[in-house]
Amino acid sequence: MDVKETMCVTGAGGYQASWVVKLLLSHGYKVDLVKPAVEGTSNVLKACTKAKVKRVVMVSSVAAVVLNPNWPKDQLMDETCWTDKDLCVANHETKAPGFNWYSLAKTEAESLALEYAKENGLEKMEYFDWTAVDVRDVAEALLMLYRNLEAKGRYICSSYSASTSVLIEKLRSLYPNHNYPKQISGEGFVYKLSSEKLRKLGWKNRPLEETLVDTIEDYYEKGLLNKP
Repeated sequence: MDVKETMCVTGAGGYQASWVVKLLLSHGYKVDLVKPAVEGTSNVLKACTKAKVKRVVMVSSVAAVVLNPNWPKDQLMDETCWTDKDLCVANHETKAPGFNWYSLAKTEAESLALEYAKENGLEKMEYFDWTAVDVRDVAEALLMLYRNLEAKGRYICSSYSASTSVLIEKLRSLYPNHNYPKQISGEGFVYKLSSEKLRKLGWKNRPLEETLVDTIEDYYEKGLLNKP
């Protein structure tokens, strides 16, 4: 396949944009995710310095945390765990699971942000979202970090570490009259993260059942899911 020109796709971590990236790659385009992510973060922080902002709360991604093959398998991943940037670069051509340009971009951007904060006197907090976490809990964590003058550094926000099959069984117990897949293939590895540092500041998450019920009921209300 002939390699065509390089395309820049912003917001490539989003659902729709990720499919645009997949399509472009399948057609031989190069997709530049790292430079926009890093330069975008740099531009925002420079603007904060210019405006004399002293406190910044940045939302990053677990993509900057979990892709670390050297982390002990029996140990919860915490704020000291970083994605291996070298492996992201070395393995992208072999399509190694999980190691990709998105992960590299998020890790590079966060590293830059932390370093910039130290050099320019910004009170910098890093906040990481995980798949199974209620968006309302995310919002509350962000506000809590902003208000807490003692908050500093990285914070992992993780409510649950559950596989797809576990979530399906939970939904089945709550809404038994819906149709569910009988088999799940390619679930992958379930990363286990620690939010102890965030909890010590007072953060609490909603029960998984509450999140699932509120989600399904919202789907009903908006017509996204038909009641059985």
